[in-house]
Amino acid sequence: MSQTEDIKNTVREAIAANDVQSGLLTLPVLLEKLDAQQHLLARMVESKLREHLGNRTGITHGMRTDDASNNIFFDIDGFRVYKYDGKEYDVPKNWDFPSKVKRQVGWSLWHIGSPCCQMVDETGTLFDCPIKPYRLFKTTRLPPKVARKFKMDWRPIFDLMEGALMESANMDMSVLTIENLMQSFDLGTQHVRSQAEYIWELPNRRIDTWSIAQWSKMIKYSSIVRYGTDSDKEKLNAPGYRNNPRPRQRQRVE
Repeated sequence: MSQTEDIKNTVREAIAANDVQSGLLTLPVLLEKLDAQQHLLARMVESKLREHLGNRTGITHGMRTDDASNNIFFDIDGFRVYKYDGKEYDVPKNWDFPSKVKRQVGWSLWHIGSPCCQMVDETGTLFDCPIKPYRLFKTTRLPPKVARKFKMDWRPIFDLMEGALMESANMDMSVLTIENLMQSFDLGTQHVRSQAEYIWELPNRRIDTWSIAQWSKMIKYSSIVRYGTDSDKEKLNAPGYRNNPRPRQRQRVE
């Protein structure tokens, strides 16, 4: 059985076991399934590369190893690069962000990416197209439509959540585990609440059903000015608020 079939079966089993929440795998289940499959996926990719490259050196972190004859390229950090329309991109052609993703699942995509992503090309052939962690996207390396969604829908809320990681001396995200990803999500949520408390005071609020785009809309400067509590508004001009320049310890997406 192929790695692709293994992953599909794993997902089917999760769905059959009612491990789906609001149409999407919950974060713990997603991470458990990915954790079980990622090392096999890495071995499969390395095996294919060795086959294509005649058993020459495979991917090494920090080195670029391309197989131009098969249109397989990697950036300096070992993530897949896609070449089309005369440019290099972080995502394949016609790729788009998943729709209606909730914030918890989006947080895992922000840090893990979509290592098992697949698409169908112009000939109808299914192909593997692993996507790097979304937080490493650069708008200059995204198609215009995707770049707009990244800047408007994804980056605002997760940039704000990552502000909590900057301020936490105990949060090490250099090696991802289920525990620290869940902990960082809770920490980031607390940080969002500290900056936009009004969201938790909305009548008939159902914030657990909000999409990522809705979260980014609600934490905008203009939204807080209009709807925020007095405390929220006071923090808009306080040092450390996301609209003010501040040093960042983590790699900044452009």
